[in-house]
Amino acid sequence: MVLPEEALQTLKVSEGDVLFLTPAAEGWLRITPERPGFEEKMQVAGSIMNRYRNAFRELAHATHEQLGVGLGGPQVG
Repeated sequence: MVLPEEALQTLKVSEGDVLFLTPAAEGWLRITPERPGFEEKMQVAGSIMNRYRNAFRELAHATHEQLGVGLGGPQVG
């Protein structure tokens, strides 16, 4: 799809970027540069990661121990 330069500037996108079409009122389509609902989902994920950061840290540590690697990378020796 070819869009005018003004539309690209308004959407803050450039050639090759992915755009999404979503339904709008009265049968129209909305063009957006991000997936619908993605920002909200990322905010929820960030909130969960902050709330349970100690649990995630322990899980990462346990996983690395199981794999036999340190948190800084593979152990040599």
